[in-house]
Amino acid sequence: MGKIDTLQKYIDACDEIKSHSENEKDKLIDEIVNVYNNEIKNIHRGLDMYEWMSDGRGIDYDGDIIKIKAKLINYKDNLEMEEQKRKDELELARLGQNNINLSANANNSNNINISITLEQAIKNIEQIPEETMSKDEKDDLEDKLSGIDAAVKSGKKEKAKEKIAGVLKFLADKGADALIAMLPYLGQMAGMIK
Repeated sequence: MGKIDTLQKYIDACDEIKSHSENEKDKLIDEIVNVYNNEIKNIHRGLDMYEWMSDGRGIDYDGDIIKIKAKLINYKDNLEMEEQKRKDELELARLGQNNINLSANANNSNNINISITLEQAIKNIEQIPEETMSKDEKDDLEDKLSGIDAAVKSGKKEKAKEKIAGVLKFLADKGADALIAMLPYLGQMAGMIK
């Protein structure tokens, strides 16, 4: 059973325990806090069970169950988001590697084709939605692509490789639309370095 499955088990237990005794609710809350105390910062904060009750009122176990369940759901969502991000990064790296290898084997362009390709890449940048990339980020990307073009034309292979890697990292944070728009150009530039 994986971490997310275990979290779901505890989330489900929070739903199932509503009709049980206070003693059983107390035990479940205590178990959850002990299991996740090192992973979920301040998991016990806000729970009546862990507050000093000087006013004579009792512990609101149902309220504590609702709060602890919400914290578990949030933690589960964070884990799932991190897992998806890792999958996306792996897929992105795999796609980037495949395109670079294909381009390296297929392209042997001259300087005239590079400037045409740069113009096409800049046009592709303009097509990227504003929600994905701001105007300033698009301008920054255009500058980075011009730097790659200059490094390739001058024969500075290591500098060109560094610039291509930097652009790939930058695009990875911007999402699939931005990356897809630029991969053909970056692949061609990588092929020119070889």
